[in-house]
Amino acid sequence: MVDVYRHNQLKRKYGNEQVLVMLTQDVQSVPDGFNLDIDKDIKTRIWSSHRFIYRYDAEYNIALTQLIPYVVVTNTNEDKLYVAERISGEERLRKTFQLGCGGHVNPSDVMGFDTIGTAAIREMNEELVIDTNTDEMYLLGTVRDLSSPTKEHLGIVYLVHSDDVSIREKNTLRGQWMNMSDLILNYEKFESWARYIIDHLFKNNKNSGKLFI
Repeated sequence: MVDVYRHNQLKRKYGNEQVLVMLTQDVQSVPDGFNLDIDKDIKTRIWSSHRFIYRYDAEYNIALTQLIPYVVVTNTNEDKLYVAERISGEERLRKTFQLGCGGHVNPSDVMGFDTIGTAAIREMNEELVIDTNTDEMYLLGTVRDLSSPTKEHLGIVYLVHSDDVSIREKNTLRGQWMNMSDLILNYEKFESWARYIIDHLFKNNKNSGKLFI
């Protein structure tokens, strides 16, 4: 049953913004957490079965899954990740960390075959000043949190390399590099998608000098 009051609130908040979605039933086999193994069938469906609808119709609609590009930045040695600490704004979010750059995919991102990849590059450049070769942006996998109040979001995770990166929004965020020890030390300050990725890195690469191998 549609909550008319909440729907009207969302309509006022998001206006005519459109976002990319697909039917939740088409991504049911994508597991909870961070997953490196995207089988060919799911990948084809994600890239070909999406459509755009108004964001106010997508939010809190469990029949639809919103696809979110999520870009993780590592240095060229692959022993550190670039993270952003929130230093102002809403009190409960201060001193929390975000690992990936990301956001919704909009119709303006439709360029060629890889609409989601185009949105990933846009989001990265909106949030960061970064020297990187976007032709070498790697698709890592997917991330989702099915226990979250916003479980209707599915992250498409990309990796880029750079040794020259900084935050654009310096009034609200502070960027820094973190190695595995730093990530573990600040683990509880990250949101769930980031924690899933950190879990994977710790489990699979704790005996290696590199985070991604």
